[in-house]
Formats: sequence, structure tokens, C-alpha cells
Amino acid sequence: MIAPGGITKKPTAFRKVQANTSLQDFSRSDATLLSGQVAPGSPRLFSVRDTRDRPAYDAVTFGTANSRRNPEPRFGEWMTVVPPDSHSILAHKLVHVLLADSTHSTLPHNLMRADTSPDNLKRTTEQVARMRNTVRNNELLQ
Repeated sequence: MIAPGGITKKPTAFRKVQANTSLQDFSRSDATLLSGQVAPGSPRLFSVRDTRDRPAYDAVTFGTANSRRNPEPRFGEWMTVVPPDSHSILAHKLVHVLLADSTHSTLPHNLMRADTSPDNLKRTTEQVARMRNTVRNNELLQ
């Protein structure tokens, strides 16, 4: 999803983190604590048992805009479920991180539509350019 935009990723490492049961459900304070310990400053995906946030969301993305006061979880994604079309949802969430915002597109078949789907995989030239800039400016990928 990102290679056609001229972005190549660093090798990916999967880590299983043993955590106290009190840290297995998402909360913003726990996200700060865990993010500071697991590959800080790089894109990360955390799979957690549930969420303590209300309203409850299946996934929470921390980009630049929503982590200014609390930078530790920046470039992180927290998911409570792994749905059947997880590849398109993960791509959507990664692009939220790389765009450094949480806005959605209304364009047909755009990856950033609020309704994620395997059929919604297109990106605009502007989205690709913004991803490239975020990656370069924050040294996220190669």
C-alpha cells in the first residue's frame, strides 16, 4: 500500500509483550506507558483485549495531531479486534498514522473512507505526497 508512493518500510519485527492484566485493555494512559517502552518513535500496532475508553472504538490511531501534548503513543495504532478484512483496515490505520491526521475521505474507493473495505484501496496524489512528507520529516521508514 505504501510502496507505490515511493515509500519503503524498514524490516518489521513482531513482538509479543507480556503485560500485567491491568494493561491488557486499552486506555490512553496505558498507551502512553507501553508506547514509551516498545519501539518509541516508529510506527507500531498494538493488539489489546478490550478498551476502557468511552465511547468505545475497535481501533485508535495516534498521529501527530492527536498526540501533541502526549507524544509517546505517536505513530501507534491500537486495535481490540482483528476483523476478517484486517489487511484493508490495517492499511487504512497505517495511512492515518502516515498522514498524521484522523480525517476520512468521501472519494469512491479511497483507502481513507470511513467505511473500510477491500474495495477501497485507492489513494490520491495529495495523500501519497503527505505520507511521504510525514515519513521523511519523522524518519519513520527508509
